[in-house]
Amino acid sequence: MECPVCLENYNEEARRPKILPECGHSLCELCVPQLWKRGSIKCPQDNTVSLVPNIEDLKTNFAALSLIRQNNDSNLIGLDNSNSQVDEPNNEEEFGFNITEEDKRDYLNFRKFCIGRIKELLEKD
Repeated sequence: MECPVCLENYNEEARRPKILPECGHSLCELCVPQLWKRGSIKCPQDNTVSLVPNIEDLKTNFAALSLIRQNNDSNLIGLDNSNSQVDEPNNEEEFGFNITEEDKRDYLNFRKFCIGRIKELLEKD
């Protein structure tokens, strides 16, 4: 998820997503001051004007932060495999024995099962 102004990904530090009260879109905390003029902010996505007397009063988009955290957790433990290639066991030197096609299939099925189970556990949080 990225800020529509700077096109940088939101994060939990300086680029926290802040909600515009009138339209519900978000901007990162660093871009808010650039768009704030005379107590209002014009949304760059739909041109809706939100009255914002103090930019410090904008609420953080915790739903977006939660999604970012979940995505980061998935990436850290290798669950985001949509565009990644799975390393298959196939090296006798690495394992000390020949890997059969059945072994590869069992490995990939077990890996798929484990990833599914870990995702289920992460979603319970």
